[in-house]
Amino acid sequence: MFKMAKKTKTNKEEKKEVLHSEKFLSVWVFGTIILVLIILSIVLAVFLIKYDLAKKEKEQEKYGEWLVENCNCLEKERILCPEGFELSETGGRCIDENRFTNVLRACSKYNCLNEIIEWGNGKWQKNQN
Repeated sequence: MFKMAKKTKTNKEEKKEVLHSEKFLSVWVFGTIILVLIILSIVLAVFLIKYDLAKKEKEQEKYGEWLVENCNCLEKERILCPEGFELSETGGRCIDENRFTNVLRACSKYNCLNEIIEWGNGKWQKNQN
C-alpha cells in the first residue's frame, strides 16, 4: 500500500534551527550575566553602606573617649545603658532578658579650649553659637 513519506529537514531548515538555538542560548547567557552583575552590585552597595556606618560610629566613639580625657564636662544629659542592656521603651530603665537596672548619665556637653561640643542626633557636634 501507500507509505507515508517522512518529511526530511532540508539543510536550510537545519541551519535555521541551529542558529535559533544558538541565539536563544546567547541571549540566556547574556541575561544571566547581567542578573549576576546586578545582584553583586547590590550586595557590594549594602556592604559599603554598612562598613561606612560602622566606621563613622567607631570614629564617634573614639572622639567621645578623647573628649572625656581632654575636655571639661558641662552637662550630663546623655542617657546610656551598661553593656548588654538596652534602653526600655519608656527610657527610664535599661533592660536585659530578665533583669533591669537604672540608666547611666553621660556627659552631653563639653568645653574644649573654649569650644563647646555637644551630643546631638547621635553624634558629637561643635556648637554653632
